Amino acid sequence: MQKIWFVILFIVMSCTIITAQSNRLEFTNIKIKTDFLATPIYRLDNFSSGLKSNKKWLIVNTSYKVPQFKAGQGMNQWLDDLRVETEIIFSALYQGRSVWAYATGKTEYWAVELDGKEHRTMVVVPPQVLQRYGSAKNYKNLQLYVRVSFLDSKTNSLYGRAIVGAGADAKLNSYFETLSGPLGSALRLPNVVMPLEKSPWALIDIDYQEMLKPETGK
Repeated sequence: MQKIWFVILFIVMSCTIITAQSNRLEFTNIKIKTDFLATPIYRLDNFSSGLKSNKKWLIVNTSYKVPQFKAGQGMNQWLDDLRVETEIIFSALYQGRSVWAYATGKTEYWAVELDGKEHRTMVVVPPQVLQRYGSAKNYKNLQLYVRVSFLDSKTNSLYGRAIVGAGADAKLNSYFETLSGPLGSALRLPNVVMPLEKSPWALIDIDYQEMLKPETGK
């Protein structure tokens, strides 16, 4: 009987340790890089469009390091409820006036291995958004600020966050908090920040991209 209780106690303690570890889950070395890229050209043997375009996509590449958590027998634990939120503030033109645009997008991932290594995620803003609200001729003149947040999609616990742009992180973070709130005065563009899988880069380096969370049946 004592042996049975010892086994039960050991299982409870093990579960508690794993839970405590998950509560301390933190992503580090978060680095954001932005660029304006033309649509990649795929050469096909049986098709040639002959069309040329100078349109640019806004690309946001984010690398981050996950902690390593072991699940037993030398295997790593996996994170199944990761939501990456990307917020972009850029200088825009709306109805002939200069305004700030607040573009957002969310991507949910599944089966992220907690292997202690660097991972990455990429999102895009289509050229139509930049043409409509930004500078269609000179993208590099846009004032651009990006905030990327990693959260638990069930509990909204924050795993990590980074901001890129001119200015101190604390000041920029306060600015993002203001614009995202109900009193924020900006041109809101929800869901125009799209995941890699909805871009022309969907099939590039596919083995190095996180897996999208499977959609549940309706």
